[in-house]
Amino acid sequence: LVLEMIQRCQKKGIDVELYSDLFASSQLNYELDEFSGFFRFYARRQWTRTLQRFVKAVLDWLIGLVGSLVTLLIMPVGRLLINLEDGGPVFYRREFVGCDGNVRYYLKFRTMQREAEHILQNNPVLKAKFDEKYKLEDDPRVLRVGRLLRKYSLDEFPEFFSLLTGPLTF
Repeated sequence: LVLEMIQRCQKKGIDVELYSDLFASSQLNYELDEFSGFFRFYARRQWTRTLQRFVKAVLDWLIGLVGSLVTLLIMPVGRLLINLEDGGPVFYRREFVGCDGNVRYYLKFRTMQREAEHILQNNPVLKAKFDEKYKLEDDPRVLRVGRLLRKYSLDEFPEFFSLLTGPLTF
């Protein structure tokens, strides 16, 4: 039916452009045969996926290693600044849901007061603002060193440990 319509249009001198999502899939491999004018469809080679996974795993490991080393270098300074201002733990365990649906955790430098959740729950005005946007501008619970860590995203550096060990991927 489509071929007949195209042939009728050709006879009348009407150019036809055919748009289809048939070729939009990344799973579909094809090429145009120059001699016959037909598309040739073929299966993706399995070894390329294996190679891609291997390269990705190596890159994750290398980036995780370099990032973890940098984290180890900045950790004493972060620990000192956090302890001077607030004491308590240096790291905060952040929960996330992996691609497989399992709950996992990664580390971040702690940027808030130790009792941040308690402060939020006991301050109705603060809680109402938080519930509105799920974020507070000029959050009073954030430590001074925490503002600095957040500004330069240094609080995220301990995540490289999770990248190195496998739960996270770059």
